[in-house]
Amino acid sequence: MNNILEYDEQELLAVNEQQTNELIAALLNYAQGLENQVVLLRSDLNKRTLADEAQPYPDLHTDIYETFEGYPAYERNKDGIEAYLEFFKNR
Repeated sequence: MNNILEYDEQELLAVNEQQTNELIAALLNYAQGLENQVVLLRSDLNKRTLADEAQPYPDLHTDIYETFEGYPAYERNKDGIEAYLEFFKNR
């Protein structure tokens, strides 16, 4: 009986970890989508700038990207997160 409880607890921990990885990957995927939208909006704004004016965003990608490798939770769950990110990328 004790082995069954241990197995159930281990299974529950594994499911919780999987759900956490799925959430983190979904949030990162969403953030990447927002980053892409910002780049498109900046590009559109640059195109609308008059020829005699400086473009407001000469480098479309400046200051919008964030990395999370420095977070302990990311490092602990890196393999699972990256697997889910790959899944989202291929959808």
